[in-house]
Amino acid sequence: MARYNFFFFFLCSGLIFSQNFPDKNVDSLLVAGIDNIVEENYSEAENIFFRLKKDYPRLPLGSLYLAAAEIARSADFFEEMNSEKIEKYFEQSESVADSLYDDDDENIWNIYFKGLLAGYRAYYFALQGDYYGAFMHGYDSYSFFTKCLEQDTLFYEAYIAIGSFEYWMSAKTEFFSWIPFYDDNRQNGISLLETAWKKAPYNAHLAAYSLIWIYINEKDYSNAVKLAEEELKKYPSTRFFKWGLANAYQYLDKTKSIEVLMQIYKSYQTTGGNIITQKIVIKHKIAMLENNLGNYETALKLCDEILNSCGKVEIENRETEDRCSRVKELKHSILNKIK
Repeated sequence: MARYNFFFFFLCSGLIFSQNFPDKNVDSLLVAGIDNIVEENYSEAENIFFRLKKDYPRLPLGSLYLAAAEIARSADFFEEMNSEKIEKYFEQSESVADSLYDDDDENIWNIYFKGLLAGYRAYYFALQGDYYGAFMHGYDSYSFFTKCLEQDTLFYEAYIAIGSFEYWMSAKTEFFSWIPFYDDNRQNGISLLETAWKKAPYNAHLAAYSLIWIYINEKDYSNAVKLAEEELKKYPSTRFFKWGLANAYQYLDKTKSIEVLMQIYKSYQTTGGNIITQKIVIKHKIAMLENNLGNYETALKLCDEILNSCGKVEIENRETEDRCSRVKELKHSILNKIK
C-alpha cells in the first residue's frame, strides 16, 4: 500500500517524542497525544496538542505534533495531504526550534527538537512522493539524533531513528550506493531497533513498527507476525500494526491474511467517514489473495464490487486510480484462467 510503503519506514524517526522530558506536564501531554495518534483518535490528539501549543508556546512540540496528527490521519484514510495546514504547523515549529537551537546548540533537547522536526518533514516528503527531499531531511534527522547519542548513549529514542535510517539506507542500494560514505549497516540498524524495543521507556511500539516492516523486507515473516501480534495486545484496535500483520501473513498463511484485512475493513466502517478508497484497496488485496488460493469465483465477485465502486466515485488520487486499473487487469487474468 503506497501510504505505508516500508521503503521509507526509516522515517518513523519523525514519530518519536521526548524521552522523560523534564516538565512532567509536557511529558504527560505528549504521552496522551501520541497514544491517541497510535490508537487513531485523531480529534482527541489534536485537542491535546492544541493545549500543548497554547500552554507552552516556547516549545516547538505543540505545532509539530499538530502536523503529525494531520499527516497520520491523511495517511490512514488515503487522503491527499492538506499541505497548507501541515506546512503552517511546520513553520511555526521550526521558528521556535531554530530559536532554541541558536541560543544553545549543545542542549540535548534543543538538538532533539531539530532532529524531530527534520524527521517529520522527511516522512511528509516521502508520503508526497518527493524521495530526494525525504532523504535530505531524513539524513538531517539522523545527524541530529546521532548528536543526541554523543551526549547521552542511553537516549534510546534516538536508537529508533538511527536504526531505522541505517537499515533502509543500506537495504535500498539502488538508491543510495552512489553516496561516498555508503556502507552496509543493516544488521546494526536492526540491533539498534531491537534494543530500543526492549528499553525505550515510551517508544517501544515505534521500534516494533519499524522492525515489523524490516523483518518483512528480510523475509523473516515469522518474526514479523510475532512482533505485530505482541504489539496488538497493547493496541488491539490500531490499524497500523494490523497492516503489517496482514502483509506478513500473506507469505505464511493467506487465509489469516484475509482475516486480518477484513478486520481492518470493518474498523474503517466504524469511522463514519468516506471509506471508498479504503474499500477499493482492501478488497483488491483480498481479491489477489483469493486468486492465489484458487478461489476464482470469490476473487471475481470482489473485482466486480471494486469496479462498481470505481465507476461511482471520482478518481481523486493516484492510489485509487492505480488500484482500479490493477483490478481490471486482475479480473482479465482470472477470466482467462477459468475459460
